[in-house]
Amino acid sequence: MNDAESAGRLLAARHAIPAPPEPERSLVNYAESPRRDDWTLRSALVRLAQPEPERVGAVLELIRRCDGALHPLARALERHTVSTEPALNVAALDDSAADERAPSDGIQPDCRAADLARVGRDRPAELTAILAAYDATAETPLSDEERAAIPLLVVVLGLDELGELLADWAAAGARDAPPLDRFDAICAEAFASLERLGVAREEPPNGLGRRPRQR
Repeated sequence: MNDAESAGRLLAARHAIPAPPEPERSLVNYAESPRRDDWTLRSALVRLAQPEPERVGAVLELIRRCDGALHPLARALERHTVSTEPALNVAALDDSAADERAPSDGIQPDCRAADLARVGRDRPAELTAILAAYDATAETPLSDEERAAIPLLVVVLGLDELGELLADWAAAGARDAPPLDRFDAICAEAFASLERLGVAREEPPNGLGRRPRQR
């Protein structure tokens, strides 16, 4: 069994374990989920807008594009809430998990597509094989909506990381400079990914106005 097939089967086995209670946060709700000191990505962006309005305008457009594309898929995602692991990667899915134990820590309930997006972000070239092995093992195969959501959730993982960075910065009183290098890298990657996925950009009303520049 190759690494991709093993990862898909082991992840399906983990997801067969009953999930904990309803989550405080979810990947689909990344922009509003509470983080350090209850800062959210959106509220931290309000703080950042004072020194960096153009950057904030650009990331808010990315959020609206992701949310618009995910909205029709959200109900299908919520049907399959499982025990997920925010720090998950393919290396964590090894033969020691073959007894179908849940991860020892860092567990939170979320849609199963969130974990599949995590391993897809970690090993994009192997995602197709991972999904095939997952479907072969899972009690309920992935729906078309879940499959459509996974590439979008890979993009969202970057914005979720941005939420963590900005929440830490805002919670510290914004005394230090914001993490602009990582901010710009995440936004550039998200913008390029949404373009590849064909997620439409926003158009100003009546063709007026200018979009925030991507950095």
